[in-house]
Amino acid sequence: MTRPDQTDTGKNPPDSKADDHKTPDLKPPGQKRIERKKTGRKKKPRTGARAPASLVPERKCIVSGLPAPRDRLIRCVVGPDDEIVPDLSEKLPGRGLWVTADRSTIEKAVAKGLFARAARARVKASPDLAIRIEELLVVRVIHQIGLVRKAGSALNGYEKVVDCIEKGRASVLLEAADGAADGRNKLVRQVKKRNEGHKQLIHVVGLLNSAELSLAFGHQHVIHAALKSAPVTKMALRDLERLAGFRPMVPPSWNMPDDSLTDDRVVGSEENDGRKARSAGERNE
Repeated sequence: MTRPDQTDTGKNPPDSKADDHKTPDLKPPGQKRIERKKTGRKKKPRTGARAPASLVPERKCIVSGLPAPRDRLIRCVVGPDDEIVPDLSEKLPGRGLWVTADRSTIEKAVAKGLFARAARARVKASPDLAIRIEELLVVRVIHQIGLVRKAGSALNGYEKVVDCIEKGRASVLLEAADGAADGRNKLVRQVKKRNEGHKQLIHVVGLLNSAELSLAFGHQHVIHAALKSAPVTKMALRDLERLAGFRPMVPPSWNMPDDSLTDDRVVGSEENDGRKARSAGERNE
């Protein structure tokens, strides 16, 4: 007989409750695993140079009243002194007043007081606003080309440009507006031949003169240059296309032979191609 003060060192009796504390099976046979739905923030559509055309946000031009991709417009805001200030970086605070990146459109907005009507306030728009925007765009384009050069996607020099086009690496051909015609015409013909049958077209741009190209590349007397295909190049091309609303993409002084411009895809962007088609239609009328 065991006394009350003695401890039983044997096994638990059959009626012990120790078995009640066993961990139950987490995966009983035949039970399907329940998967939790993944929750998180919805992905926002990409914007900017890398976004598809269908996802680029649109804004309404205060002159035409029609929506257009933001890349083809200029944003302006009302400054502290109630004067219209161009906001090319699109970062200044305040309500944005969007106008098509075109000299005649901006001059029309200034002449008819459309900025004041859009802002619903008495604001002042300088008569030389279009000239100021052009100057700011030139500075911005030079800066963008400099960024492309620092990224290793820009080069200058006739032989380097020829090699870049032959290897299919060029996205933009930059020709100085005041450069000689011989080398320029040869490169344009090479671009035209390269563009035939290719979806990735090379844009020919003659918006900058030699001094401006030299500032962008940090060298003297830059005439021929090229930008390789890269995300940073798309940002520079966006500003080049906006600058084309203030300067001709192909300067009239070039006097390029007709056979080098028979393909509209060679020179300029889609917007400039449309302008050439409209002007051609006006001449035919």
